[in-house]
Amino acid sequence: MKQIVMVTDGKPTAAFVEPSNSAFFNHRRYSQTVPNEKRLLYKNSMGGDPFVMAETMKEVQACRKSNIMINTFMLANDYYLVEFVKQMSAMTKGKAYFANPNNLTQFVLMDFMKRRTSRVK
Repeated sequence: MKQIVMVTDGKPTAAFVEPSNSAFFNHRRYSQTVPNEKRLLYKNSMGGDPFVMAETMKEVQACRKSNIMINTFMLANDYYLVEFVKQMSAMTKGKAYFANPNNLTQFVLMDFMKRRTSRVK
């Protein structure tokens, strides 16, 4: 089985957009073209952008369909972002490691394949 190991704060901030959807960029400040790419890159470093979240979930669904597990090591504890990472890991039957940003030696492991949670010190 293929897998993706991702270290993140849990906040999706960028997504590619096809040029056919260029009307999308008319009112967006954070757009740019990527050299040697036929797609455009939309960035929003503030996070929580509904478009970026939806595009991220499309990629997660594509991973699930291709039997690619996503294992995530998250370095933040924002409730909304924790729930997003849980959903992402559950969809691909991966594992999510939630680290305490103040003490990286402690973390919570959620194993969505075995459906169990454990605290590791």
